[in-house]
Amino acid sequence: MQNQTAENALAAAQSDQQSEAGRRIRLKESPRRKLLDSHEEQLTGCFSAARRDGVGVKLYLNDGAIIAAHAADDDEGIVTRLISRGVLRPAQVVEIRHHAGEEPLTDFLFNYVDEDMLTDLLYDRFRENVAQCIAGKGPVAFDAMDAVFVSNLQLGHDTDALLKTIDAIVERADDLVDARSLDRKLTLGEAAPRETSEELLASLLATPLTVAELLHDSPYEEYATYDLLMDMLADAVVEFVPESAAPPKLVTPPSAPLPEVTNAAFEDHDLSMFADNDYSRGNNGDGHFVKTQDELDADRVDLRDILSPDRPALTADEDDGPIALAAAEDVEDDDAAPVRKISMNFSGPRLSNEEAERKLSVANQVMSELASAFDEVRGKGFGQSQVQLLLDGCPSEFAVLFHQVEATTEGQISNNAILHNLRRRPAPEHRSLLNKGLADLINRALSAAVESLDEDHIDALLENVAGYHQRLGL
Repeated sequence: MQNQTAENALAAAQSDQQSEAGRRIRLKESPRRKLLDSHEEQLTGCFSAARRDGVGVKLYLNDGAIIAAHAADDDEGIVTRLISRGVLRPAQVVEIRHHAGEEPLTDFLFNYVDEDMLTDLLYDRFRENVAQCIAGKGPVAFDAMDAVFVSNLQLGHDTDALLKTIDAIVERADDLVDARSLDRKLTLGEAAPRETSEELLASLLATPLTVAELLHDSPYEEYATYDLLMDMLADAVVEFVPESAAPPKLVTPPSAPLPEVTNAAFEDHDLSMFADNDYSRGNNGDGHFVKTQDELDADRVDLRDILSPDRPALTADEDDGPIALAAAEDVEDDDAAPVRKISMNFSGPRLSNEEAERKLSVANQVMSELASAFDEVRGKGFGQSQVQLLLDGCPSEFAVLFHQVEATTEGQISNNAILHNLRRRPAPEHRSLLNKGLADLINRALSAAVESLDEDHIDALLENVAGYHQRLGL
């Protein structure tokens, strides 16, 4: 009897081990597990998966740190949040899209939206894309990269803490993400909101809304909204509307019998409503619909027609250059006459990631030679300190470019940090700001060398960095 009991316990333990092994295998197939593995292995490259709705998400890692997260509908998401917060009207979105053309919309938003607010929204979008990736589905892919050069770089955070926080939010939101919960209606509860973010969300519930409707109108990203809702539900700030019983069946009272319907009644009935009355559309019957001013000034707009999530964002490499100025059609002075819209681009060609990387490699070569020369003369570590002084002491016009940039022990500067700062400025400024900023940095570096080094080291330094002006493309 004891032997049989022991055998049963052994079999149960083996079954538990097999189940645990199977669970680990399934976890390793999930985007969440693969992302955690890529972070722990300190990989550099692009990690891609799919959201629950099938939209692709790409996370960019640098030595395991997540420094960027993109989705195909980032522009639409940012604009939706700005409309929800009352910062932009739908009519303005149409105008911005017209001016942006095929360029990334974010570059143009800096001209319409406060920079600090837009920076915060871009960081919120970054967190949302990380959350969507963790909650997403396969297949998962990882493409190794030597360095990461993409827009909306997010640096300075602790990736470990970020992943733990977002993972907890995703797990907590599971109940609300369920399709049945999304269709349930929410209403205000008895308790008062505790903070401003809860007040803003509660203000949308003047009439009951489904969870899905509240997500659409929320001024916050999806998972940030889920997190707030879970707190508000727990504190009775909001509550679900009780599900009502099935509606009663309609019964015709005996005293009111249904009238008899005959074929003759159909023949005599006016069926003009089914006739083809579509004789003309639009202005002068030209067959085109136009949006009215009321539609443009509406509180809500369907952005799927304005910003298609399927349209890939145009990178700086794909810029076609200035658009030629076309002549307007000869028309009479008539308000109803058609006018050809003219698109103009007076800025120079946009700075590509490859060109920015090349320019930074030239500057880093000069900084490395300078640091090496100082280390030889003044001791190890002196070169790094001198380069850091040059970065911190830059003129105010280049402060945005070198903001919080630190020199390595070899005297080099972080490409990712520079590009992150560069992308915070409008795209037409990138080339000029980078060219002038790097040229100023190198000129000040060489001046510092002339003042502090002996002739032999100065000659060797100048010989090693000769031609940097041409290599920078100045």
